[in-house]
Amino acid sequence: MSQESQRTSSPDIRLVIKAEQGGKKDYREPRERFKEYADYLPADVRRRFAGNLGHSDFRSLDDLDDEDLEYVDPEGEMVKYKTEYDIAIQNSDGNEIGLLKLLLVDFTDADDVFDFWQCFDTQGSPELSEFAKLFEDDDGVADPTKPNSRDSPESGGPPLQPRVQSAGTRCWKPYELTATETMAYILKIEIKSDRRRKGIGAKVYAAVGALEQVRKAKYLFAKPGPLDRAPSLTSPESVDWVERGRGIRAFHRRVGFRRIGNTQFFALALDPAHPSLSIKPEDDAQYIPTGEVSEEQLRHLSYVFA
Repeated sequence: MSQESQRTSSPDIRLVIKAEQGGKKDYREPRERFKEYADYLPADVRRRFAGNLGHSDFRSLDDLDDEDLEYVDPEGEMVKYKTEYDIAIQNSDGNEIGLLKLLLVDFTDADDVFDFWQCFDTQGSPELSEFAKLFEDDDGVADPTKPNSRDSPESGGPPLQPRVQSAGTRCWKPYELTATETMAYILKIEIKSDRRRKGIGAKVYAAVGALEQVRKAKYLFAKPGPLDRAPSLTSPESVDWVERGRGIRAFHRRVGFRRIGNTQFFALALDPAHPSLSIKPEDDAQYIPTGEVSEEQLRHLSYVFA
């Protein structure tokens, strides 16, 4: 990777990729992967071996072809498309003033984007597992008559669940968020305390789309909120945590992020003509929890995650 591809800038800041993990660089072929990590394979992978292949001897795989092995561990195969980047936020003098952690999923060489999203919930992150559930069909079956359906020549990923797509501002079309060659998910953005409230975060989001690795992405996804774990919402310590979270989400709205349905996840459309960008921050959707809650709980949670 050239230094030029690792760097982009906006007035007063530069983004410099310092480290990357995963993707094709760290991908291991299934036969090699199973033999090396036999003692650490997830229980569901072990069950697939025993149930579908008749044995679970991970050190004796010569009787299985590559297609068998890929079928047993599709999540492991999808790892090749995911790369996590640590990106230094630098000022004009080259001093580091913050950190951006970004997950990129490159579908350029993927045979079936839909399969990636179906495997997303087993790829090791509770937050991404929750994010993936926004896109699961209620019945688990794609409709081949719909554009970008799994069996369509223009196949993309699965659609937003109807309950998500029809909620909130309804500015997101069913298939658009997964019909992309590159998915970009913000894992973390942290600015040093003495540099906060000086417009640095807005400049980061203005610059990140220009990174070579991100240029094919159509959206930035995020679940904005405090980086520290949530305290009990009935404890005195929760007041500060709640207000910080509300402030963080207000900032994300100011730079163009809009809520996906009534969930805790947001998307920033990188196309300036996208209809989501015509929605004023104060008109964005509120959070509404799923499941049965009392009116008092609904008011409380809607305030907490506004």
